[in-house]
Amino acid sequence: RLQLSDFKFDKSKVEQAVEALPRRMKTLTAFVEDALNDEIPGARDRGDRENRKKGDHGTPPKFTEPMPVRTTNPESLRMFEYPKTDSCHELASKLPVDAGLSVEGKPVLLNTQNRRYDYDVYEDAKFCPVDADAFLPWIHDMFPSSNGEFIHFVAQNKRRCNTGERFEKALERLEPQVALFQAVGVKKLKDDEEAKSLAPEMWVPAVKDNEDDGEKYAEGMPRYRLASAEEADDEGEFTRFICRFHTLEYDATSKKTNDVIVGETLSVFPMNYEYVNLRKRKDGMLTIEGKDNGLFWLSNLRFDCPVPDNGNLRGAIASGESVLDDGTPSIYVDLVPIRTHPRYAYEDAYYTKDMVGPNWFSNTSKRSPVYGTKKEFGFEADKIFGKEHVLPRVEASGRWTNLPICTVPPPPPPAPVVEANEVEDHEIKAQVASLEGDASSQDKEKPYTLTACVWASATFHTRGGDRKVDDTMDRTREWIEYHLMMGFDHIYIYDNTHANSNSTDLIETLSPFSNSEVTRIEWPHIVCNNNIPAHENTGERSSQYAAESSCRQRYGQYTEWMSHFDTDEYFIPMGKYDNLKDVVRDAHKEGTNTLSFRSTRAYPNFNHMEKFSNGGECGK
Repeated sequence: RLQLSDFKFDKSKVEQAVEALPRRMKTLTAFVEDALNDEIPGARDRGDRENRKKGDHGTPPKFTEPMPVRTTNPESLRMFEYPKTDSCHELASKLPVDAGLSVEGKPVLLNTQNRRYDYDVYEDAKFCPVDADAFLPWIHDMFPSSNGEFIHFVAQNKRRCNTGERFEKALERLEPQVALFQAVGVKKLKDDEEAKSLAPEMWVPAVKDNEDDGEKYAEGMPRYRLASAEEADDEGEFTRFICRFHTLEYDATSKKTNDVIVGETLSVFPMNYEYVNLRKRKDGMLTIEGKDNGLFWLSNLRFDCPVPDNGNLRGAIASGESVLDDGTPSIYVDLVPIRTHPRYAYEDAYYTKDMVGPNWFSNTSKRSPVYGTKKEFGFEADKIFGKEHVLPRVEASGRWTNLPICTVPPPPPPAPVVEANEVEDHEIKAQVASLEGDASSQDKEKPYTLTACVWASATFHTRGGDRKVDDTMDRTREWIEYHLMMGFDHIYIYDNTHANSNSTDLIETLSPFSNSEVTRIEWPHIVCNNNIPAHENTGERSSQYAAESSCRQRYGQYTEWMSHFDTDEYFIPMGKYDNLKDVVRDAHKEGTNTLSFRSTRAYPNFNHMEKFSNGGECGK
């Protein structure tokens, strides 16, 4: 049923609804939709790979105009369930990102020397559906904002994983992954009747919602059509997903748990990726040949689903009340991609005049289009979409369903009060000394002044898979000790060990540190391509990029400065500085918000080192 206003979260009723479910929570599910059928055969030309340096980059495909209305129905979708996502505890580690290290003892993801040029995408969809439906975002993490107003998503661009010459089929199939970075405009229709009058060929349910035929379809939900920026609604001018929110309700009569839809919203971007690409002076967001790895800002996709302003829905999410004590969620969101083919070059980019100015569209500077002979620049929505391209009902659309809404990333615990004269350990003394007098204005605004995000593993293979490294645990502990001494308030460790081994992790390594010093995040996502950058099939650090983005989104709200680096890199204060907190404070006073550091090879000077570790002499 629908409850689109005056929603009241009732924990006791939710607990009753959860108890009636077979597995206490709704199963995360992907509904896979077939590829769009609007490409004109024979128009695509990948060009001559040997002459790429001479400017032969091929020709993009051409599409039917206006874009055909999708006539999908629920029966035409393939369904894949992911029961591994069984609670909110360590949710990110349970999302269907990849197949893991092995299935039935056999490795399933070769991230070096990959020769899986052609494979059954529907078999792979049992573990991750993105190859089967490239409009589904490759989600690595999701969590609410601290005020409960947004659900943040952290995804990656799976098209970047394999870009070698023999992966042409995958590169073409995964082009919609780039389309997800490109906003589109939509206009809300009056009702289902208007949608049906504009697109009578679209699927509609044969039975109304109040008739019991074993299938239920929500009536009265918003319907949309694709539109130009001028026609689009304010909230639909730059979007890419429909976000449907729902919760659980127990029906005492049928003794079943039912869904209650509590609202729909349209996604928003934290930035305009297409405009970023323009500012980077790039011709487009993807090339036909697929070698786009240099566009690293198109690796990580971030977007938000606004939470409906419905009763105390936002408050229940912000407080964490909507998640039961055992980690069971009671509120979910379905993510429905708005499917359009990608825009290949800047002359077709979707901008408004307030973004780029009126002269950009008339091309007064006589810029040459990347493809063809287009004289007027800009996205021609009315020509490409028409004015009657109605989006299918949610139930007839490929989508993610039952994405669990969990708790807000917790604020940091307070550091224990320690008197320096009560401490015997020399390392803790050094930490206390470095934190004396920390009453700056930055500290008053946020709990932390300086934190670090680190993607690390107890064991791993170097790029190219040539060498296995097994001494990371000792190095990680030393690295943490050093940086805490140098003024870091807190360190977030994204533990990637289970992407490399099922026999160990970093839990024991981190055990000497308090939860006010170190937070460990289970992060088993596998790097999708561990080749070296110069390899013909260029490497892509998908897991690391997603971890860094997740850390910034989750924990950036609690610190003034956040750093991203590896455990073989040490920040060393120099000159007048003896700790890094003073470095960032002085930078702040000078109006600097970002610092980059030179990486220099260095060797320890044993004349300035004490031969003690863990209270005893080294080696004894």
